[in-house]
Amino acid sequence: MKNNGILNEKEANQIYEILVEHCGASESYRDNFVLCHTDNEQIKIHGSSEFRFIGKLGFGGKFRINGGRFFVDYNAEDETLEVKSMAKTANELIAQLVSSFRVNVVGIHTSQCCKLHGCKYGNEDCPVSAGDVAQKYPCENCGNAHERIQSIQHNIKELLNLLRLDCMKDKASEKILAALQESDNQLVKAEMELAQKS
Repeated sequence: MKNNGILNEKEANQIYEILVEHCGASESYRDNFVLCHTDNEQIKIHGSSEFRFIGKLGFGGKFRINGGRFFVDYNAEDETLEVKSMAKTANELIAQLVSSFRVNVVGIHTSQCCKLHGCKYGNEDCPVSAGDVAQKYPCENCGNAHERIQSIQHNIKELLNLLRLDCMKDKASEKILAALQESDNQLVKAEMELAQKS
């Protein structure tokens, strides 16, 4: 698998073979499927994609890449025991196959994983938790703490402004002390939250 989360041609064909064999996908869609998963800006940027192959899963039969997962699904109105069984089998085979590719979907990891809390998907080769690339956003576990840290940084800027304006007057000193106390309280809360979630 390429480092940007796009399959190479051989991998895309291997996945499509599962769709043909277990979900009745048409061979006439194979070339489009391979092209879609070897050169797709949406996967590069967002780490997600969907491809409607229809087959025996009905009109809503799709192959999806989303949140580090590669899977097939279908419309609820098309569900029968046979459709459910076909999708389950295909998904198990796709999961085994994709894990053999040593998935390293950088776009997904930079959006979802965290240096502090690790890989959201439990991937040992996660480029974010390994420190190879920076995360783009706070993860689910540290989002609130990051907001508090930004608030603390704002308070510190206000303190510096107060010090610059009038650090010799008593009222300024009282404001500085109150602001420092509030920043300290917020920092303690943020640190406790991060410690509990890690």
